[in-house]
Amino acid sequence: MHRALQISEILVVILRAADKKSKLRTAAAMACTCWTFCEPANDVLWEALPCLLPLLNCLSGDAPADSERHLVSPRPPNT
Repeated sequence: MHRALQISEILVVILRAADKKSKLRTAAAMACTCWTFCEPANDVLWEALPCLLPLLNCLSGDAPADSERHLVSPRPPNT
């Protein structure tokens, strides 16, 4: 691998320069390619969230989202 590709800031610039249509696919593919690409590609993926659903799904296994607007909890809320 070329030494320039080992600099995370350069990888982020490359990923951000991709066209909007393929940017997320490209970043996801780069995140799976090698450890050097993983963190910069994940940074680009998480900065371009279309909604909060992926983030909410990461926070708790207890509250799966059934749509983009509703969370379903298997237990009553703590009061």
